[in-house]
Amino acid sequence: MMWRAGVMMLWLALPLTATAQEVPLRDPLVVMDESFALWSAEDLTGYREYMSAAIRRARQEDVLPPEWAFLFGSYSDFVRNEDKNSPLALRLADEGLAYLAPHADQNADLSALLQVSRVYALADLGRYDEASLAGRMAEPLFRSTMGDEMADDLLQVIAAWGKSEATIYNNAPADLARAELEKAEQALNRGEYGAALTIAARATLPEASGLPDAEVRRVNAAAAAKTGRALFWLGRGAEALTVMKRAADAVAGDDWANQRAPRLQLDPGTEQQAIAELFFWLARAGLEEDWLWLVLPALAMAEQLDDGSLGALPIAFARSALHDTLSDPAEAEAELAKAVDVARAKGDPEAVLLARYYLALHRFSTTGADAEAKALISLTRQMSADTPAQTFYDPLHILSETAQILLETRFTAEALDFSRRALAGRLAEISGSTDTRLGQDGQRGQTRRLVEAFLQSAHQVDSETGQADCSRPAGQGLGCIIIYGR
Repeated sequence: MMWRAGVMMLWLALPLTATAQEVPLRDPLVVMDESFALWSAEDLTGYREYMSAAIRRARQEDVLPPEWAFLFGSYSDFVRNEDKNSPLALRLADEGLAYLAPHADQNADLSALLQVSRVYALADLGRYDEASLAGRMAEPLFRSTMGDEMADDLLQVIAAWGKSEATIYNNAPADLARAELEKAEQALNRGEYGAALTIAARATLPEASGLPDAEVRRVNAAAAAKTGRALFWLGRGAEALTVMKRAADAVAGDDWANQRAPRLQLDPGTEQQAIAELFFWLARAGLEEDWLWLVLPALAMAEQLDDGSLGALPIAFARSALHDTLSDPAEAEAELAKAVDVARAKGDPEAVLLARYYLALHRFSTTGADAEAKALISLTRQMSADTPAQTFYDPLHILSETAQILLETRFTAEALDFSRRALAGRLAEISGSTDTRLGQDGQRGQTRRLVEAFLQSAHQVDSETGQADCSRPAGQGLGCIIIYGR
């Protein structure tokens, strides 16, 4: 706060009144002077290191001169405003008040400053009732020492807290975490999965830090949804499953997956959609890692919480994949056919295309019929044409999926075309990627399957030429000898 600098200047001019300590301890006014020099020079790293060391040393004392209270208070404000660490700020303010207690009646200004530092830290932690009460108790003393204008400002802020509203002076950790989660979502949408992991980790809130328990669990569930989704697309399904299952248990209880109608154990609040996506991606990871018993309960939770942002189609696709895994192709096809109808009813042409594509993909995989292959190829060409950026599906993913399923069929030319285009697109993405090293390594890992599909389809195409000798006797190796003219 701006008044902190002015008060610091005031205290630099005051005489030292502390008694000598038996254990050597730096003069608090010298600490004020040297720390203020660093702060004035905008050397925040130096100030942080200097003050952290000074506070650690001061804590070794049972009794401190009253001037140390100012140092605890100023450092409390710093870590709250600059480091956004409100739990530590509250601890520092409480410690400063404890050290000041024997001298509080003779140092009203210091007591007022520490009390107000504590009040702002409480509000940051969402403890508005405590902040309002403590603020009103501190206001008369604050007014007598800091003046009417600053005290009136404090009362206005307290009035907002009384309505459970944050103010421009607050750095609520949960709100800061939500801002980081927005950045993680943006990174995921760009395909920068390594960056999303790093950002989501920053958004995870500590437990038992003074924040409301339900809010911590909600925000951490949202962070786990981003983390799990990033790990899933990096091919780290087991890790994704572990992270998301732990978060799901935290908000729904350990036994939610065994319940006929699972429900959350808390109000999802503003994290409702993030928690819906947590359960959806948990279902996807469950499919990948053969935790099949988890899939339907997780999808039921996702469907129950979804505000429409996720939509019925991804949930239908996941259910269809489960039925396929359970060797029930008829039920799988029924889910996909229903998804086409849902998309048409919504009037969303991209959703219709995607639903039709997965239905065609399923029908060809179960029948192998030429007519189904031609329908799939036609849809793939339509969905991967040079059009404005899609918002509902990834054209490169469509190309890759079709190329994979056409391998070792008579449609080798199409498989080669689709795999070549998908590989070229992914390589272009990697070359222009601004993701972290971890994310770029993950992207390269994802291209390996495309490289294999491209080489296999190219070999199949070339094996059909007149320069290929595929007549090797049994037991003498596989494949064809292809002679290329130069």
